[in-house]
Amino acid sequence: LAVPLLTYYFWQRISKREVHVPEESEINLPPQVGFDTLKDFMAAMSSPDAPDAILQISRENKVSIFRSPKLPFRKNPLVFLTDYQSARKVLEDPKSRKPAQPGQFFIDTTSGMNMLFARGQRWRHVRKATSAAFSSNNVKFMVEAISSVTDKWIKDILEPSAKTGEGIDILKEVAKITTSVIAEAAFDYELSDAEHNQFRSDLSTCLFEFGVVCNSSVWRKFEPTRRLFPGYYRGKRASRRLLSQCEKMLQAYRAKPMKQPHKVIHMIDADPEYENDIERIRDLLVYTIAGHDTSSNAIAFALYELAKNSNEQTKLRNILQKCASDDEAYRCPELKYVMRETLRLRPPVAIGIARVCGQEFVFERKYNGKPVQITIPRGFPCLTSFYAIQRDENVFANPDTFDPSRWASPSEEMNKALLPFAIGPRNCQGQALANAEISVVLSKLCRKYEFGIIEEGRAATIVFYKPVGTILSVKAV
Repeated sequence: LAVPLLTYYFWQRISKREVHVPEESEINLPPQVGFDTLKDFMAAMSSPDAPDAILQISRENKVSIFRSPKLPFRKNPLVFLTDYQSARKVLEDPKSRKPAQPGQFFIDTTSGMNMLFARGQRWRHVRKATSAAFSSNNVKFMVEAISSVTDKWIKDILEPSAKTGEGIDILKEVAKITTSVIAEAAFDYELSDAEHNQFRSDLSTCLFEFGVVCNSSVWRKFEPTRRLFPGYYRGKRASRRLLSQCEKMLQAYRAKPMKQPHKVIHMIDADPEYENDIERIRDLLVYTIAGHDTSSNAIAFALYELAKNSNEQTKLRNILQKCASDDEAYRCPELKYVMRETLRLRPPVAIGIARVCGQEFVFERKYNGKPVQITIPRGFPCLTSFYAIQRDENVFANPDTFDPSRWASPSEEMNKALLPFAIGPRNCQGQALANAEISVVLSKLCRKYEFGIIEEGRAATIVFYKPVGTILSVKAV
């Protein structure tokens, strides 16, 4: 009992600590703004609306670099970067490292360290072994699987809804496409309906228990008090089933006489630097989660934005219907504009990604109307808030408006500020597949169907940024 009692005592003391307003003598550090107490900071950052909170602090205080209060059990505060210049500097620096703490959801869900948050050779050998799977030539093979899965989904899900007029939970239904695509295109495995439903159920449990609930209370966040809650064990049971499904896919691939050297599963299986199959299975689960969840969110958000902006939807449909083939529609420039604008407004990891600075950074900025040099010391953790960066009023006109036409002739600044898949040595490895998947699915859906809004739902960060409770109507045109 001593551990939880002491944890509670120190948390109460820390959470009531007032925010310190920096003096002129220490203005070289990023200003500390936006939160009255550490408790307020923790509440805002664990909220589904955290990306909006960061954006509003940046706009209201007219700062693009600022810091949090001193964090408990942490040597340095967290620095927020909301302009593309500082974000690119930190992300592209080879000395910046990826901390494990923000990836606790993935570590808990895979029941151990995985390639996404590992450092050193554990990460490098996997990245090197699987990089060819996402080359342009291999993505062409994957497009066939994407097209086939999407056609089946249209026949089984969309057409019946269009005939009956029944609304569809767009995120829930689109996830069926992306789950099947990653299984077939990357792992050479066809999920049964039962396996798909179990996978989605178990992933939802892990997202809730390890991505949402654990951040709602300090008791649930840290060992050993997190083990006092039943939800922790629900998440662990779901995690074991997810890992078991990935083990099943690996064994099924090994049993096949005809191998597919261009697929991710073959490259992972053939990589001799893995210590054991446990590591392989953990990485397969990471690729499954990252490969389907972000794409389904982006597709669902695009359909939501088009349903909300009917003029843009009609404009895109008219152009797609003039295309002579599916391939021409999939490569349509106006479709790319819609994709880029969706990813700008609704980036997959809206809250951003964290890096620990491997060297000191100095930036020229304005604070309280005065030009100052802001220093981010070596060892300080930084959060590159893509949601705020991609809604920067200094870069994008009407930054909160869905306007695909802005990408017809973008400025250099706009291109540099668009960072939905991050940049640098640890950017999103599967972005080529994600772009292909979004393009194929949207071109097929928007060419022949019209979407409307029944229930808007809300955008929320549940590890990834997604439309929750959004119900769309659909009709054939």
